[in-house]
Amino acid sequence: MRQAAVRIGYLNPFRPFCWQQDGAARGLFVTALQARLPAGTVPLWQPGALEELPRWLEAGQIDAIAAKAIVPERAGAFAFSAPLVETAAALHARFGTDAPAIAAAGGAVIATPETGPLAGVDAGHLGGAPGLVGQEC
Repeated sequence: MRQAAVRIGYLNPFRPFCWQQDGAARGLFVTALQARLPAGTVPLWQPGALEELPRWLEAGQIDAIAAKAIVPERAGAFAFSAPLVETAAALHARFGTDAPAIAAAGGAVIATPETGPLAGVDAGHLGGAPGLVGQEC
């Protein structure tokens, strides 16, 4: 079987989704994508800065960008796969405590690491959900 290489650019670090460790790509998105690649496809992971990745794709230096959200503003610039990773993270607590009520009281919150792609986005672009910027994972 002939192996085909695909060059995949990714934001580094963007924990827990993508980061480089000991010269290799690691993270939730890396694992999910590798599991879905066609047989014989070898991913060549290329770490980069957020602003570099679209330029690399347009210039043909990479074949795809990993972990980039599907938003209407990008619809005219990129072709998208179906979402590869969706999270359903929740606040877990012991029965009888107030922790679930704390999380439910505020409605939706968009959380991102300090260097994440949503860190500088105005809440108006997030469907009105407040943004929460945290430290790297």
